[in-house]
Amino acid sequence: SPGPPPRRIKELSEQGGAARQERGNQINQMQANAFQGLSRARASEEKRPHFVNLHDDSRLAETLVYAFDPGKNPIGRSNKDNPPKIEYNGMGIIRDHCMVEYDEENQQCWIEAFNNSRTLVNGDKITARTELRHQMRVWLGNNYAFRFCFPGNTDKGEGREENPDYFFAEAEVAQKAEASLGAAATSNMLTTELQHKLANAELKIDQANIIATDLEVEVIFSPKIYENRLTKETDVVVAVNFGGFSTLIWPWEKFNVRLKSMVQLWTSWQSAEARGEEFKLDSEDPENPFIDHEPQLIGEADVWLNALANMVEFSAQTAVLSYFGRVEGKMSLELQPCDENGNCGPWDDEDDDLDPFVDDPQELLGREIIFEVRVSGVALDVGGGVCRYKKTWVRFKFDNNDEEEEWSQTKECPQATFTPKYNYRTTMRRMCTEEI
Repeated sequence: SPGPPPRRIKELSEQGGAARQERGNQINQMQANAFQGLSRARASEEKRPHFVNLHDDSRLAETLVYAFDPGKNPIGRSNKDNPPKIEYNGMGIIRDHCMVEYDEENQQCWIEAFNNSRTLVNGDKITARTELRHQMRVWLGNNYAFRFCFPGNTDKGEGREENPDYFFAEAEVAQKAEASLGAAATSNMLTTELQHKLANAELKIDQANIIATDLEVEVIFSPKIYENRLTKETDVVVAVNFGGFSTLIWPWEKFNVRLKSMVQLWTSWQSAEARGEEFKLDSEDPENPFIDHEPQLIGEADVWLNALANMVEFSAQTAVLSYFGRVEGKMSLELQPCDENGNCGPWDDEDDDLDPFVDDPQELLGREIIFEVRVSGVALDVGGGVCRYKKTWVRFKFDNNDEEEEWSQTKECPQATFTPKYNYRTTMRRMCTEEI
């Protein structure tokens, strides 16, 4: 078929050229924004006070220099109404994030954070105007790490022989985080591996909190040090508080998986903001990373089986302990020894020979013992006028260290109640060995 007439070809060409020119202008503007506030001088050549970037990749570290002019130097996210001198648009950076003020006459530099932004100086989040001195470390948002340099005033700085690098700044944040976690963290020396994980956790948890704030989700994340009651190993977990009503504990791996989805949501929100569109988060969406309908561990209880050493009945109100050793309630349970036919007592005089009682536990070696486990219910002590837990159940193992042993589990109590009832019974058989 014949193509468009020459006049139409000319129009298309002119339109294409205009589109290319507009796209080129957009790219130039994006590049200008990306490097807004960036000095063209190398760090060694810059005479003004400045930030130099820190990075865990030595090839990228100290390659960017952000110099400060005399007076006020606002820093923050892109803002048409009040454009910052130095613009960053990464995670954790907000509009009117902070300001660096350079007093050229008195040769002093100050930094001030706004709007509760994440602005750290030497590992501490600042809440007041803070003086910057040579070699100080500054974190803005979640991913921007800098060292402050003050040419001509190095003698008033920290006096370090070597300039602090990214790993120094990261470890510093971890140390401050450890101190803020209180006695649970400081009672034992944290391993280097856990210290690094805690520093990473602080950054990621701040990132999650910033995302929640931007998306207007009422949830607050905070790091906790968890010590396994059995192995005594320590690890980082995340406490998740939903609007002050309830707090859940997420293992670190679970938090990491959900954080990736949060970042994707935040990216969609940022794109919608840039287009001037409204962003809606569906609170009923099962893929919403802020909503957690997965089973939650309320607590754990230990039951000692000493009574079975003589095959006598045992009943107890056993404390249910949370991740951090707080008593969340008590569980009512019984252990009833059984005879060789799997029946519980009491036994009549004529059936006395069926009674499994033994005077000496050694008599049970090499024999199979049979006993019944009864879990009648739990009395929860979790506070509040309305119980926040529903669809609860109890599961248990004879040997918690045996990974091959399957869990036994009660039926589910569907109601949201402080006193769930299970009325559960099961018969268990175990061969008696020296280890047991």
